[in-house]
Amino acid sequence: QLWGLPWAARMASPSSSLMCGSNMCSTEDLGCGELQQPNWREETDVNSSTLEEARALTTNKEQPEKLTGLKGQPEQASSCCWCLSCVCCLVAALLLLLLVVVEAAVAVQVASPLVGKRQSWREGLVFCGGAEVEAQASSNSSVACNSLAPPNLTDALAFPEGCLATPLQDNPLVIDMALLNQGLEWKMVNLSSRESRDGQEAVQLTAWWLPVADARAPRIVVLHGEDSNFNDWTVQVMAYLLRSMGFAALVPNFRDHGSSGTSPSAGVAWGWDYYLDVLGAWDYAVNDPHGQLGSKVDASNVGVVGMSMGGFAAMIALGLEPFIPAVWVDSAPFDLRNELRRRISSLIGSWLPGATAPLAAYLAPLFMEVSWRYAGHSAGADLGHMSPREAIREAGTPRRPIAIVHGLFDDIVPRRESEELLKAADSYPESLQAKEVYFPPSACGDTVHQVAHIWAPNSYRHKLCTFWSGVFGTDSSACAAGSLPDLEGNTTTTTLTSTSTRSTTTTSTTIGVERHSPLWDLLHSTTTSTTTSFTKTQTSTTSTTETRTTTETTTSTTTFTTSTFTTTETHTATSTSSKTLTATHTTATTSTATTSTGTTTSTTKTTSTEKVSD
Repeated sequence: QLWGLPWAARMASPSSSLMCGSNMCSTEDLGCGELQQPNWREETDVNSSTLEEARALTTNKEQPEKLTGLKGQPEQASSCCWCLSCVCCLVAALLLLLLVVVEAAVAVQVASPLVGKRQSWREGLVFCGGAEVEAQASSNSSVACNSLAPPNLTDALAFPEGCLATPLQDNPLVIDMALLNQGLEWKMVNLSSRESRDGQEAVQLTAWWLPVADARAPRIVVLHGEDSNFNDWTVQVMAYLLRSMGFAALVPNFRDHGSSGTSPSAGVAWGWDYYLDVLGAWDYAVNDPHGQLGSKVDASNVGVVGMSMGGFAAMIALGLEPFIPAVWVDSAPFDLRNELRRRISSLIGSWLPGATAPLAAYLAPLFMEVSWRYAGHSAGADLGHMSPREAIREAGTPRRPIAIVHGLFDDIVPRRESEELLKAADSYPESLQAKEVYFPPSACGDTVHQVAHIWAPNSYRHKLCTFWSGVFGTDSSACAAGSLPDLEGNTTTTTLTSTSTRSTTTTSTTIGVERHSPLWDLLHSTTTSTTTSFTKTQTSTTSTTETRTTTETTTSTTTFTTSTFTTTETHTATSTSSKTLTATHTTATTSTATTSTGTTTSTTKTTSTEKVSD
């Protein structure tokens, strides 16, 4: 059956031959006619004329012999060509197997972290820290843990290092956040995700309801990111900022996170079901079905804030629910395939030698399809069922504002994700308006993802206040800097006073007294009193200005001359997107000397600029 008519016909064609080294193996030399004589008519259903023609071609003894050096040795020629064919097939099979193995390895390593469920999602619900617990642990007694709730959350929040002053209990943001959480009401509520027609199951969710004094205040749903829950500092600080401006906050757990219910999906389903949790929380904030929030409110008074993965789901919800008035998105991925491609490129780049690492970006697309399918299989869901890009296309009217915030140096979710969101919003001006776009060079030590609201809390809060006041039509005068607590300590002036005593080295005297006597020491000593005041001001343009004023008063009892020196130093640091820090140091010194003959004043100003690249 292997030598059926189609193969024989192709072998007998003028171009029919096999390469054997530098020679050609003809069908005559291969002895095809002898291999397929008896059963052609029985094994094929072609008509007799075609059969006879094929037999004539394959048994044509007048065909030129093309096998130089092997004439008259058909068995040797056949052996050579078929061995070479087998080697080629074997090499191809090995290469194919290697490709399959590499694709599988890449898929497992990049897809599993993207969609895999983690125990850390359920952590952070209790607090077992503090001096009392440490004392109990040291005495080998049982350690009691307390459930975390808004009044005691600030004791357990794991803030990244580098943005908030330490110790944390002295930081103005932490202090004010603790006071506000302890002074306002709070409660945990239970709600359900919105039902879907596409087969996703509704899941019971838990949420913090964090109201303000005004029961009629607008409400904002605050969504956490991946690998966290509603007790994470990112959403708790966001909720605090909103409450400090008079907006109530509902902070839910996504399914499989915190104390929310478990979904049937095996992993992070991204575009398959998370947006249903957002819509369920928004429905709850609008309708108050259980009477836990005080009353039902108009849909136009309930907005959404999403951090990272929460922003991804929030944008989908905005596109599907036309009554959501606005969305604030911070450090969110826009296209999940982009995220997967970035992870593949990073992995392949780690395998390649240094000089060839840039090739990883070009190799990544070769592994995309297998990795994407494996990620969906691992999650047990269609990850691309919905996406922000698709939701924006379906958003329709009315035109609604969005805010886009992203750190310039974010290496978890690159800034280009928000740039794509901005581009997509500009492509559908009838549906969306990018009302606020904020790309600060935010970084807290090594942490650069979703940290802008603690990197510059005053500026961030002002933008939040202006945006949401415009959305809800509330009084924006509350957004003025002087009407809200300062969260960076900028208005606090620290005065440092130091006094030093220097003795003159002169050997002459203007008054006849004994050297080294008490009167001599009094007349020949110089006392310098220095007072330094330090003020730091940080503006929303990512420019930090530090002003240091030093007043030095020197009184010399030898000549009875009083001199006053006032020095003002101004340091300005400006961060740019290229990670270049430009520092400008300006020193202005005013010297005023008063003597018995009059007053002399001179001023010297020196300015220097230094650039430091990261």
